[in-house]
Amino acid sequence: MLTRAGASYDPSKVRLEFELQSREKILTCAYKVYGDDTWSFWLGKTVIKNMGKIPVYDLKLSYRVIGYTDWTSNDTYPEIIPGQTMRDFYYPVFAGEKVMGITTRTPAEFVIKHEYRGLSKPVEERHKIFFLGRNDYTFSSLREEDKVTAADRDENYPFVAAFCTPNEETTKSFA
Repeated sequence: MLTRAGASYDPSKVRLEFELQSREKILTCAYKVYGDDTWSFWLGKTVIKNMGKIPVYDLKLSYRVIGYTDWTSNDTYPEIIPGQTMRDFYYPVFAGEKVMGITTRTPAEFVIKHEYRGLSKPVEERHKIFFLGRNDYTFSSLREEDKVTAADRDENYPFVAAFCTPNEETTKSFA
């Protein structure tokens, strides 16, 4: 049930906990897949927990990969009640001409910004990610701390049959 912020609403008492998970490596050969939310290849997953005793109103999350995407915002969450946990996913639409020009491992900065009613200014968090060269492959793009299941360690399996190059480490070791 949605409630309204009353006159006594004090945003300084808001206690949100944010956990941003991001892929560390992006397969440039499959850059379009990351923008398709029918697949599970999100670039960022944000878990938001309201740890306080008052609701949070009008939470808005925005994401950006500097130099490769514009700011992208999902829906605004009208209210997050105390004890509630929300998940938000970022499926970027990359600038194709820039991504396809990457031939070697290239660092980039991934930024998430959050704001809500009463917050004096938006808060940003930054993560370093890497675009792999268009001929490079990795079995998992997740950071070590985000790998929970065996499937997480081989999450790029849909691409392996169509993508095997002499530069990939496993192929090198067999050669």
